[in-house]
Parts: sequence; structure tokens; C-alpha cells
Amino acid sequence: MFSWLKNFAAAADHALVSRGAINCWRECFAEVVVSQGAQHYDREFWVDVFAHFIEKWRQIHPQSQTLGPRCDLYFAFLEDIILGTPHIPEFTTAELERIGEFIAVAIVRDLREAFIADIEGAALVVDFLPLNWRRDAGIVPENFDKLYLAKTGKQRIHRL
Repeated sequence: MFSWLKNFAAAADHALVSRGAINCWRECFAEVVVSQGAQHYDREFWVDVFAHFIEKWRQIHPQSQTLGPRCDLYFAFLEDIILGTPHIPEFTTAELERIGEFIAVAIVRDLREAFIADIEGAALVVDFLPLNWRRDAGIVPENFDKLYLAKTGKQRIHRL
């Protein structure tokens, strides 16, 4: 019984932190939109959103010291998507906002937690994630598709 309660508490903590990261990201995103306008395809816009997110998250969670390197890593990934390499279809502004929320969870938790917390956001980027990232997170494309179908009741649209 006690282990069940510990597992439940841990799951609740994960969910709260993931939801907190999404809410913090949304707030930071909205503040940058208000100050600069919605410039979803502009690199500097995303630089400001990421910087604002790091600053705000550290105010809420001062013990979060690994955010900088994680932000740099995920920003480089997002930048590749935003800049739209020829083989990557252009994302809508709503999709980019959702991808940002997914990345926020990956930054404060880890990639595996982000997949668990936001299956819809994960579905937008899973095809573009480096193979070693997916492997390290335990994500196999075929299994992800089955999980996506089970959680959403929809077939996932492959982006590549």
C-alpha cells in the first residue's frame, strides 16, 4: 500500500511539474508576443521566449541549474524546424506554439517525460528528433504510433 501511495505521489509530482512548465511557457510566450508581436518564424522571437522562460522558471524553481544547456540543445532543434529546411514542411503558428510547450516539458523534466505529458505535441516533432534522442528516451516510432492511437483515438500524421 505504501509503495502505491509513493508511486501515486511521484506521478502527481511529475504531472504538476509538467503542467507548470507548460503554463510557464505559455505565459512567457504571451509576454513576448505582447512586447514584440507574434513573429513565429523569426529566430529572435524564439530567443526571447526561451530566455524569458529560463528566467521565469528559475524564479519559480531556483534549484533548476541544468536549464541553460538543455535550452541550448532544444533551441538548436527548434531553430532547425523554424528555419524550415527543405524537407521539413512549414508548421502553422498553432503547431509551433504546441511544439514550444512540448519542448518546455523536455527542458524541465526530460524528453521521455515530455512524450508522456504531451502526446499531441510529441506527435508534431517525433519524426524530426535525432535517432539517438528517441532511442535514449525509449521511443520507437512504431510503438509511439500505437501509443498515440491508444491515447487519442486518432492515427498520427507522419510529417516526413
